[in-house]
Amino acid sequence: MSHTALTFDTVVTVAPDCPIRVEQDKDTVDLHFNESRLGQLFCLQFTRPALDALIARCQAELATH
Repeated sequence: MSHTALTFDTVVTVAPDCPIRVEQDKDTVDLHFNESRLGQLFCLQFTRPALDALIARCQAELATH
């Protein structure tokens, strides 16, 4: 199965109690969210370097506030 990257502009609110499932292989990490307010299931897929960069960016931004 091949995947095509999509670009979209939307806002999803993930509450602290939102169930999150993590799946990973040697190249990618998938974060599966079950958003309870609307009952939506969605997945974010990252390469490991992209996820590391996102985590570092979030930590840096949160450290300044």
